[in-house]
Amino acid sequence: MNAIIEKLESKNPREGARVKSSFSLLPSLFLHLSSSEVPAGELYEFRVKFTQLISDSSNFMGLYHYLGDCSDYAELGRLNGYEPACLMRSVLQIFNDEFVVWDEVRRAEIRGGFAEEIADIDQTLREVSDEAPPVREDDIPKWVPESHWWWHAPQQQDMSEDERKSRLEYDHWDGV
Repeated sequence: MNAIIEKLESKNPREGARVKSSFSLLPSLFLHLSSSEVPAGELYEFRVKFTQLISDSSNFMGLYHYLGDCSDYAELGRLNGYEPACLMRSVLQIFNDEFVVWDEVRRAEIRGGFAEEIADIDQTLREVSDEAPPVREDDIPKWVPESHWWWHAPQQQDMSEDERKSRLEYDHWDGV
């Protein structure tokens, strides 16, 4: 928890880097919290501090860069963007479900904007799922809850490995 707070408080001028590096630690913390007992007061204190830091103007912009990156990957979902979009979407879901205290956010537009961006990302994932390469079961991180439907949304679960590979490596083959 301390490492996440330190990253968000850092003086790194790139707000996107602060948020991205702190979000990269959320799955580990999520796993840790599910397998060990952290005093409720300590966890709540972390969540409030985390929320305050995320809603700070520079980190707030970093959050929206992260949402934008997730959206960009989702747009590439029929090619090589589906799996990275799923990973980022799952991090955003645990951020929302486990770590942010929306009542502590000082600016109302943050929560509304977050919900709108998530809805847009989900819509894009649904739209591209008709041709998205399926994510192999072994490639889904163990920390991802079953409720994260996007990992299993690709409709062509029986896509041949050659077709899957050609979609995932389209950049490589595009120039040949």
